[in-house]
Amino acid sequence: MASPFRLTTKGIEIYIKITPNAASDSIAGIRRRTEIETTSSTSITTTNSASSSSSSSKKKKSNSNKQEALTVPTQSIAELEIEVRVTAPPDKGKANASLLKLLSKEWKVPSANLSVATGLTSRNKKLLLETQDPEEALGRLTNWLQSNLSLENV
Repeated sequence: MASPFRLTTKGIEIYIKITPNAASDSIAGIRRRTEIETTSSTSITTTNSASSSSSSSKKKKSNSNKQEALTVPTQSIAELEIEVRVTAPPDKGKANASLLKLLSKEWKVPSANLSVATGLTSRNKKLLLETQDPEEALGRLTNWLQSNLSLENV
């Protein structure tokens, strides 16, 4: 299932699209992300050794160990983003503070555990929810998502 959440070693990353200067503070919906994040690559090193023998000459031909580096691009699994509207202006972090306050209240998590990881001055943000048990928190967020936002048209 596509999700705006991504489990990491630090906690849970949450993808957000924020609209400041809105009429009210609200979670407006969910949508497909316009830009899917890809990491640069994952490198895999393989070692090949080959040997062959010829029955007529009884000579053994041996290649030395050869290492190849394969680059495999990896893609983020967070393909969706949560649309949030806040009344605060995008001035001196006011919209970010309002966003964190709204989501910490909605998700019942301590506001100190929720931070803007990337996108401080952008409408596209990646939040980080730091928690002792990321898998349990991911389950709670996924249940919240399914209960509160329609995933039918995404």
